[in-house]
Amino acid sequence: MKKLLVVLFVLAILSTGCVKEPVALYFEQPIISSSLADTSLAVFAVPDVDSNGWHHWDSGADTLSMSLYIHETAGQNALVSGISYRVYDIDGNQISSKSESYIPFINMNAHGQDTLTMSVIIDEGDADDLDNADGINDNVGEGYVSFQVNFYDEKGTPYSSVPVFRNIKVIKP
Repeated sequence: MKKLLVVLFVLAILSTGCVKEPVALYFEQPIISSSLADTSLAVFAVPDVDSNGWHHWDSGADTLSMSLYIHETAGQNALVSGISYRVYDIDGNQISSKSESYIPFINMNAHGQDTLTMSVIIDEGDADDLDNADGINDNVGEGYVSFQVNFYDEKGTPYSSVPVFRNIKVIKP
């Protein structure tokens, strides 16, 4: 019986050297944080071209340029490949979207910062959708726009920033 206990003890000691430990993961991923240069309500004055209400087939539109401050926070180099926006109504339904690509990519050094500007276009169809979403057809609608930055690390792996949001309002002038 003593031999069995000694053998089990020796096996227990030998097997402790085979225990797998957690492997540490070191992420070398750039992180780009973004913030809007202006967070106030953006008002779009979308004209009604034919004066019978906003319609998807009409050509009236309004454009506002919006700036986005970006900052690399993880201490890794990044290559900014583009920016995109999405327009949502007050219920969270997507109305429209647009993307812009940067060729060549914008080089973002570790802990670097830059400003990106994008023109947001609201046409009559978007204005009509925003107006209808609140349930009152009064030529005034509200919603929000989200911006997202697309980028790569130095190995070519694609990433996206966390979206930032700005409230918008459409009116008929």
